[in-house]
Amino acid sequence: MMTTNRRYLKPIVKSVAPSKVNDIEPGHDYIFSILIYKPFALEHANRFGNEKMRFAYEIEAVGSNTLTEVVDSIKCFSDDCLFLEVPDTKVDLSSEMFNARQAYPSRTVFIEGVFYNDYRSPDSVDLSKEVTEWAKQKDIGSFVSQSMEDVHLRDLKPKLGYPYVYIHQGNCEHIISFSDARLITEPSYSRRYPRISSFCTKYNMQCFLCSNLPARWMVVKCDRFPHEKVFLCTVCCESYLFLDGKKVTEFQLYPYRNDD
Repeated sequence: MMTTNRRYLKPIVKSVAPSKVNDIEPGHDYIFSILIYKPFALEHANRFGNEKMRFAYEIEAVGSNTLTEVVDSIKCFSDDCLFLEVPDTKVDLSSEMFNARQAYPSRTVFIEGVFYNDYRSPDSVDLSKEVTEWAKQKDIGSFVSQSMEDVHLRDLKPKLGYPYVYIHQGNCEHIISFSDARLITEPSYSRRYPRISSFCTKYNMQCFLCSNLPARWMVVKCDRFPHEKVFLCTVCCESYLFLDGKKVTEFQLYPYRNDD
């Protein structure tokens, strides 16, 4: 498996206002650099392919930050949009369509043999349960599950450069890696952290037909296209797949939100 390098990083760290009080003294805490990768699904059929894990952004956090604060700073488009089939492009994409994190609040981070679960919501479930049971049956090892709410980064002992996993929305998996840990040498302000310090260049998915407008809809299993799924803008979707407001053929339609 290959990983993309970091030459496309864009620093976005903002300076702190002079009025903020520096409450972290030099030599009393660490800054961790955590690399977050885009969701990646390794399928058995293409395990020998050239698919790369693609870097998304870098988060800086201090030892006093909890794991919940770190995962709250992880941004993923699957937290914003519920993947629900709609009848046409006229559907009201209200806020209910864009609060997937509220609908499915369960999250877990796997670091050094421990699954840290987010139980802050009463609707949260243990995403690690099936994995731990499977590992026990296969005699792979005995993994531990616990709440992440009271776990601070300073309590962890991660290996630098080693891949760990962040799971949310059921099966959306991100590889994460602690790339650096350094002692704070200058007075700093704890409320600055965690923060996104840099990110990779992003490109919007363009419409499959016109290639001019960003895609807003995903069309699946349509016999008018050579691919199983294509991404279309609203104009092309309405003009090519609908006539007088009705579908011209059978297909599945889903709202699509670019990862921006």
